[in-house]
Amino acid sequence: MLSTVMKTAQPYFHGQAIDGVKSERVADKVYTFRWNWYRNLIVDTAEGLVVIDPMNEEMAASLRTELERALPGKKVHTLIYSHYHLDHTRGGVVLAPQNVLAHEKSPQYWKAVDHTGDLAPTRYMAGDMVLNIGGVEIRALYMGLSHTDTLYAFHLPAQRLLFTADLGLVKTIAPNGVPDRYAPGYLAAMNRLVAIDFDVFVPSHFGFGTKQDLVDWRDMMEDGRRLAREAIRPFRRAPSPFLRISARPGEQAGAERSRWTGGL
Repeated sequence: MLSTVMKTAQPYFHGQAIDGVKSERVADKVYTFRWNWYRNLIVDTAEGLVVIDPMNEEMAASLRTELERALPGKKVHTLIYSHYHLDHTRGGVVLAPQNVLAHEKSPQYWKAVDHTGDLAPTRYMAGDMVLNIGGVEIRALYMGLSHTDTLYAFHLPAQRLLFTADLGLVKTIAPNGVPDRYAPGYLAAMNRLVAIDFDVFVPSHFGFGTKQDLVDWRDMMEDGRRLAREAIRPFRRAPSPFLRISARPGEQAGAERSRWTGGL
């Protein structure tokens, strides 16, 4: 079964337009680096580079090579983890940043996994924060319990750009209905973001686009939730035969002694 699932998913994560690496300028002194289906953000400031999410060892090594080519002599001033998930936090050591930022709850989750070799944060964030690094304002927006309870989106007002990490995609349906998602919080976070004034939308997977792409994604998720609720509404009050509990030994059998639990 697992083999069949992986074969089915293979075209989603690989393809001519997905595999490979590519660096692109998305705003004034702001770049995005794509490694296969992963994508991060690089900001060139007077104090050095700000990198949001190293992702993994291979991507970070490829990014370092690209930075040495495109921005020679520039050091990484600050590395930011958008959230605690390990597919966003690996490999930062090769970038040799002076500072590493993460949400203050991240260590609680890292205790349960092998975090060997990953760079520990030098500073923790809580709630919304405004970072001024080398003359560039980066607004770190805490997304609450949405995709984890450690997720940040990053708004660069002067560059009219929003990096959302794992919140939203451009003209792409998320795998498995967006893993590790609390639906009400996820939708609330998107509603907050679409109210911001920006032009360029950069998520951490696949392509980047415009604000309208994020609005379209939000609308798709809201429509999907509404349609699912409408589909199950007729069954919510009906008892489920799968949840029926038969009489205990010694008790009177029969419908009058049957007990039901739950319901849809």
